[in-house]
Amino acid sequence: YEVVGRTHENRSIVVAKIGRMPFGSLRRSVWLDGGIHAREWISTATVLYSIARLINGTLARDDDVRKLIDTYDFYFMPVVNPDGYVYTHDEVKTTWDAEEQQRMWRKNRRPHDDCPGVDLNRNFPFAWDNRGASKFPW
Repeated sequence: YEVVGRTHENRSIVVAKIGRMPFGSLRRSVWLDGGIHAREWISTATVLYSIARLINGTLARDDDVRKLIDTYDFYFMPVVNPDGYVYTHDEVKTTWDAEEQQRMWRKNRRPHDDCPGVDLNRNFPFAWDNRGASKFPW
């Protein structure tokens, strides 16, 4: 794995790579990420399961998994939004008081004057920022 960046709250943004060496040769790549929305915990679990499946299949000498690894370079980012993910876990209260409950937080934790956080998937700067994307990322 490799740390590819840091968040606003200084958490690591990590990418795991699985494939044959060297990476970046003529093989095609597969990218799988999760946790872009802080509240969608199952997406992180799905990425981690996929990593485990490739590793365990390789160790068990599964021919189908070996063929995948020989054909593709896999890149996994289990948590795109670590600050928001931690916030939804750390701030979960035992009360049902809506003001205290942060389990449904979606955005990252970068502060803004108007409202805190950026909805990460609505602010890609290339080709995706057309219909439905915000010109104001906060």
